[in-house]
Formats: sequence, structure tokens, C-alpha cells
Amino acid sequence: MKKQRTWVKWALIAFFAVMALLTFFSGTIRNLTLPQVTTKPVTSGTITPVVSGAGMTEAGAVTELAAERKGGILERLVEPGDKVQAGDVLLKVEYLDDGTLTAKQAELEQQEKAYAEEQLNASLPSDSGAWAEYQILKNNLEEAQERQNRCKEYVGKRKTLDSQLSSAEKDLSQAQTAYRAGVDAAAEEAEAAHQALTAAQQRQQNAQTNYDYYAGIDPESEDSLAAKTALDEANAAVLECQNRCYTADTALQSLRAQYQPPVDAAQETVDSINGQISALERDYAGCTDEKACENAVLSAKSSLSSYYDRQKNSQAQDERTAARLAEMEGQIEQTKQEIQELEAKLGEAEICAEAEGIVDSLFEKEQFEAEQVMITLQSTDAFTLRCSVSLADAAMLKLGAEARITNQSGGGSRVVLTAIEPDKADPTNRKELTFTVTGDNAAPDQYLSLAIALETSKHDTVVPNAAVYKDSVGSFVYVVETTSSPLGSRSKVRRVDVEELRRDDAYTAVKGELTSRNYVVILSSAPLSDGQAVRFGD
Repeated sequence: MKKQRTWVKWALIAFFAVMALLTFFSGTIRNLTLPQVTTKPVTSGTITPVVSGAGMTEAGAVTELAAERKGGILERLVEPGDKVQAGDVLLKVEYLDDGTLTAKQAELEQQEKAYAEEQLNASLPSDSGAWAEYQILKNNLEEAQERQNRCKEYVGKRKTLDSQLSSAEKDLSQAQTAYRAGVDAAAEEAEAAHQALTAAQQRQQNAQTNYDYYAGIDPESEDSLAAKTALDEANAAVLECQNRCYTADTALQSLRAQYQPPVDAAQETVDSINGQISALERDYAGCTDEKACENAVLSAKSSLSSYYDRQKNSQAQDERTAARLAEMEGQIEQTKQEIQELEAKLGEAEICAEAEGIVDSLFEKEQFEAEQVMITLQSTDAFTLRCSVSLADAAMLKLGAEARITNQSGGGSRVVLTAIEPDKADPTNRKELTFTVTGDNAAPDQYLSLAIALETSKHDTVVPNAAVYKDSVGSFVYVVETTSSPLGSRSKVRRVDVEELRRDDAYTAVKGELTSRNYVVILSSAPLSDGQAVRFGD
């Protein structure tokens, strides 16, 4: 009986020892399966936000060259990207009257008419022959001036039609080019298909003749059977070629239906404008030569002026009339001078580079208004760099801020923020920053990484950037909480929602239920969730 009790005692001891070992190892094994985390304490400190970006430098410091008055482009001598020197001719243009010259010429006509009437009153001819001569000369001048006015109307309308015709002919050429590019290959395929069909039909006809010959002698002979096989192959080839022709013709018709209408429309426009030009020539017949009309007016004026000179000596003029005529002559001379100055500014002109630079853009249309920017040049001394940042980063920046180049050493370049504009690729969420890059090391086509350090601020609650997580609810951190028991320590994470106040390259200032006694997770070997048991890394 005593032996039995001893055995039971040792059995119980062994049982509890085994249970203790299993409990210890099961806890150890379980602990090894938990996510491993690395933590950092919550601290107070300073935050110096940095806005970063990168981009390629390109020619900058844009200079705009504008037209002095309205006109049209005669020749473009440069293209975007060309490098030019000071004095280089960039554009050849023709300046046109914007109405100022026409108005001034009309004013001169009125002044000369008033002068002529005043002069006539001062030296009115006494005999009917002189009066008749005056009326003829006066009528000749008025008719010549009327033809000249009509000629000006013609020239203006003709220039408009010529410009429209040039544009229409360009559209027609583009439409014809597009037609050829879209249709020629299909037309060649259709032609080849029909040629193949003709050849196949000829082979079919030959095969039929051959078969008829042998079948007439003996339908069951080897020659007859071979001829039948050849005929069947020829029939199949014809059918295949017919299918090919159908497919090619259908494709060709479809492409012609697609490309022909733009050609027809462009041709119709060209024909319409040519018709308008022909009608204009008929309507203004005899008033289409500017030089001839101008010479006719000058000749009529000269004849009338000679008449006045002859009449001046025939009768005396009183002092008051002479003074009035002298004043009118002075006004006429002044108006003529103004017309000469205006005419000197019209006609062909050159737009030249004022300094060395790179052509950034050219005015694309053929006609332009006064003060229209015709060409922009980018300086080769200062360069531009553009990069995209988030709206939040852009909101912290101010124009004039200087950026530090982080992928170059030695300095030598100064980078200044000059513009903050919506990012064309994503205007809702991002902004485009434009920097001016100057200095000895500045050059085009450099890839630069930039950093703009903002104002430093002090905060009570600061955590590493790696500790801040985000989901649909907002920003949060995982705080590690550890409890102890006789069986050991147990750790788990608790989610704490936070508000991000400011951040820099390494740390984020936050607002939430955190204290300096908390430790936050900055690295985990597996995804975490609120209440998740974890273990610390080695």
C-alpha cells in the first residue's frame, strides 16, 4: 500500500512538471508567432517642414517681342528651340493700316477741299472760260479721288480674300494629303485584287477549254480527270479572287467615303473664294491698280494747283484771306507730315532679337493686331525649373523663397521660387512650382532635386513620420501597452487617432491622446489592428 502511494506521488509530480513545461513552451511558441514591432517614444521637439521637388532646368527669363501695329506675317525665320543672337532677324512682317492712316488721309482730303474752296473765293475767275476750266479740273480731281477710294476698298477686300484663299488652299492640300495617305494603299490593293481576278479568270477559261477537250474524247480518262481537277482548282481560285476583290472594293469605298468629303468641302471653299475674287475684280474694274489710282489723283491735284497759281496773280487778296489761306496751308502740311510718318511705319518690317536667347514660342496665326506678342525668347543666363507638389505643400510656400539643391555639391547656383500655378495635369490636387535658377553652375537640361526649408516651430507631441498611419477615417498611431503577470509580460497595440499639425523630413507634430510615456510603433513585421498582440524586436 505504501508503495502505491509513493508511485502516485511521483506521478503527480511528473504530471505537474510536464504541464508547467508545456505552459512555458506554449507561451514561448505563441509569442514567436506574434508580429514583431519596433517602437520609439513620443517626445516634444521642433519641426522644420521641407517641401521637396525635382525637375529639369530649361531656358528661362522670357522676353516678349510684340508687333508695333496690326498686320500679317510674311516669313518665319526661326522655330521654337532655336538659339539666336542679339540683332538676328526672327520674323518678317507687313504692317497694315489699322484705320488711323485712312482717317488721316480723309482728314487731308477735307482740308485740301476747304483750302481749294477758300482759294477759289479769294481768286474767283471773272470770265466764263476760266470758270469752266475750274469746274472740269475740280470734277477730274473728285473722280480720281473717288476711284482711289474705291481702289482702297478693293485692296482691303482683296487682301482679306487672298488671306482666306491661302488658308483654304492649305486646308485643301492637307485634306488631299490625308486622302492619299488613307486611300492610296487600299486603292493599290483593289487594283492588285482585280488584276489577280483577271489572271484567275484567264486560267479558269484555259482550264475549261482543256477539260472540254479531254472530256469529249473520254470522260473517264486520266487526262480528263486531271483536267477536271485543274478546272476545280481554277474555279476555286476565281472564287477566292472574287472574295478578295469584294473585300478590297468595300474597304476602298469606305475609306473614300471617309476621306473624300473633307476634300470636297475644302475644294468648294477654294472655288467659292476664287468666285468672290472674280466678282470683286468685276465690281472694281478700273480701280484695282493702287499706283495708277494714286498717280491719277496726284495729276488732277497738280493740274488744279497750276490753275490756282495762274489765278492768284489775276486778282488781289486781302490780308485776312491771305492769313487764313496760310493757316490752312500749314494745317495741310502738318497732316501730310503725319501721313508720311504713318506710311513709314507701314509695309514690310523685321522683328529682331534684342539679346541672346532661345526661342520659346511663335505667334501661329497669319494676321495679328497691334501690340500682339509675336515671339518669346528665353534667356541663356537664367534658367527655369518646374516641378509638381501637393496642394498642402504649395499652401506653405511664398514667392521669393529660396530652395536648396540636394543632388549637387559645391554650390554655385541660386534657386528662387517665382510662380505657383495649378498643375495642368492634375489641377484639382496639385500645384506647379516655377523656379529661376542662376549662378555659375546653372545650365539647361540639368536634373535638380530641390528642398525648401520652412519656418521652425516647437510642439509638445512629436512622433517619427514612420509612426503615422492613414485610412479612410484619418491619421492614427499604434501605441504599445504592456501588462505583466506571473506567467510573463504581454504586449498589445492600441489605435490612437491623431491630427497632423506639421511635419518635416523625419518627424510629425500631432494632436491626440498621447503622452511622453507612450511608445509608438514605427515598424512591424506584419499588418496591425487595434488590440493586436505583438512582441518587441531584438
